[in-house]
Amino acid sequence: MHKNKRTILSFSTFDKLLICLVPPIIGLILGFFIPDIAKWAVSLPWIPLKGPFELIVSIRETWIIFVTTGLGVIAGIWLSIMAFHESLMMDIGDDDVKLTISGVESIFPKTRISMVFLDKKQLVLLDLENREMYREKQEMKAGKVERAFTEHGYSWQSVDPFQAEFKRWVAQTPELETGENALFAAREKALEKSDEKDARELCREIWNVGISVKEDGKKQYWRR
Repeated sequence: MHKNKRTILSFSTFDKLLICLVPPIIGLILGFFIPDIAKWAVSLPWIPLKGPFELIVSIRETWIIFVTTGLGVIAGIWLSIMAFHESLMMDIGDDDVKLTISGVESIFPKTRISMVFLDKKQLVLLDLENREMYREKQEMKAGKVERAFTEHGYSWQSVDPFQAEFKRWVAQTPELETGENALFAAREKALEKSDEKDARELCREIWNVGISVKEDGKKQYWRR
């Protein structure tokens, strides 16, 4: 939507309603049936870590259903909050772009942006030397994102024009300096642990030394 000559790209009202309601409802249903699920799980010889299920089964009071139902709702609410927190919000204006994810806002003046494109579901911004300065997954439809940027005068590319220049990173890549390889090695560990926050921070550090980086699963690819 447009607001003071800016375009905000985020979840639609319907999407927000679904995100707010569906996880808590699913949590409520699962929580209500947890005592029955626990009885069934305890009866299966191949189920590992039966301790929590056995504890639930051992409590024969009727209030256990209220406890598990309440915990299910709380878990659902937490998932809803995380869905909003981990989703990219794009605030696009004629003079700058504000991108917010996980509570971190990044502002890019239009004068620093040479082009914008989507690489699969990831939004990518290049600087005036055609190096990546932002790459993050987003959930909007490609056409909607393209219209928002082009309406505000940004150069939009249908594909990554530098796709062919990316090379897979391996330990001690000779074209990279020792410190640069160390950043990639640290980011590889973060990716293996699915630590998105650490991987994102290390990505920014790699951008700061003039290297573009992206990943495919746990594999990292780079270009200067």
